[in-house]
Amino acid sequence: YTILVACLEGDANNRQRDHILTSLENQIGRGLVHVQPYPEVLSISEISERSQALINAEATGRRWLDKTSADLLVWGEVAKSDAVLRLRILDGKGDVSESKGYQLTETLELPTDFGEKLGAALEGIIVSSITAAYDSGRYVVDILKPAHVRLKSITQNLPTTFTPASRGTILHAQAVTAVKLGEQQGKNSLLVEGVAAYRNALQEWTRERVPLQWATTQNNLGNALSTLGERENGTERLEEAVAAYRNALQEWTPQAHPHGNEIVKNGLKRAQNIIEERNPK
Repeated sequence: YTILVACLEGDANNRQRDHILTSLENQIGRGLVHVQPYPEVLSISEISERSQALINAEATGRRWLDKTSADLLVWGEVAKSDAVLRLRILDGKGDVSESKGYQLTETLELPTDFGEKLGAALEGIIVSSITAAYDSGRYVVDILKPAHVRLKSITQNLPTTFTPASRGTILHAQAVTAVKLGEQQGKNSLLVEGVAAYRNALQEWTRERVPLQWATTQNNLGNALSTLGERENGTERLEEAVAAYRNALQEWTPQAHPHGNEIVKNGLKRAQNIIEERNPK
């Protein structure tokens, strides 16, 4: 993923922009995300939410993103005697965050809340890039392969400045993509990767934080384990699938989520039937 950082309005010699570039590389990790300077200023002064000036700035920013094939644009101005940076984040769809002031730390790093904001923006791009993984009955390998490569890169070391919600979303996206590719390409190694990514996502999407996402991930984990178990000998993966399905049923109860409950029960029954076939009494 590529993040453009425009020249900041009021930034003499691009000194503060250089601090942003260095801070982003330190926070996100060199090699995981490409941080690239952009040699122009996108003015933020006099912009109010939903104003024509903001609409025009978004259009210009989208052109920059399209021209460079980048994913996000960080832009803004230096305010309050070179001490505070007013920044916005724009994605290629034109979604733009509200302007907010950020004070660099004593080590000239962006504060944690900017990392959270950046993670949320990147999360949205990632989710949009893997929508083909949810298409049933369609061959989507060629569409998903580029997204899978980028996801594997960033999930190697997810930034600690991203919120648990964003980290969970990104890990879940990796899992969904890997499993879909594994199913359509017949590669068990991709299914194994997907299982691991779902389990990593569950470390972020805990039942206490987000019970519905936790249950969804448990069900998806059960499906991936079942597919892998059907391809392998023995019943170990299938038994793990049964455990995951039972976890999902703790939240997807017949009363609260009847449709989801029925889906999980069908997966559970299928896994149990295969186990019984392989280990007849």
